This record gives sequence, structure tokens and C-alpha cells, in this order.
Amino acid sequence: SDGPDVFTVELRRDTFSQSFGFSFGSTETGVHLVTRLSTNGRAEGLLRVGDELLSMNAVSISGASHKTAVDLAVAALTLTLTVRRPADVLNLPVSIERIQDGKVVVH
Repeated sequence: SDGPDVFTVELRRDTFSQSFGFSFGSTETGVHLVTRLSTNGRAEGLLRVGDELLSMNAVSISGASHKTAVDLAVAALTLTLTVRRPADVLNLPVSIERIQDGKVVVH
């Protein structure tokens, strides 16, 4: 294995009321991990649950608070993410919790 894969994803939305189509959680040490993807959302097929978000629009968020990362995302119409996909995520069967009609559906 070559170790973790790092790549860039660009997500666009037309208005601030639209969603980028993903949710993320943050550890106390400032590691930000994708926790959910919206069905048919902008991030579907680009991000996976478990991906680590390293930067948003060229601003490093590693070690930053959850609020700092959320504020960066909320302020953007175009969100360029630097993402690290751990090798073990690549090898897992894809099991993504999706919100569908208000219920969590696991595929």
C-alpha cells in the first residue's frame, strides 16, 4: 500500500441555503471526518464516510475547532476540500447512512 490517498474535491452550490451534501464531525484534537452524505447530494460519489478533511478553500483545518471548520464551509458557495482517504476506508464495504424521507437508510 502507498499509504493514505490525498486528493482535492470541489463542491459548488448556487445559494447559501443549499447544502453541500455532507456532514462532518470533529475530534477534540481537531481531526475532521465525513460522517454522512446526502442522497443525490453534491458530495455523493466524491466523498465517503470516514474521509478526513484537511483543508477548506486552501485554509488548513487540521487541529482547528469544529466551529472554525463549519464557519469556513458555511461562508462558501464553492468549497474546495483537500481530503485524506485512509487506506482502510478504501477496503471497507461501502456502508453509508443516508437520510431518506426523514429516516436513516443504510446501504
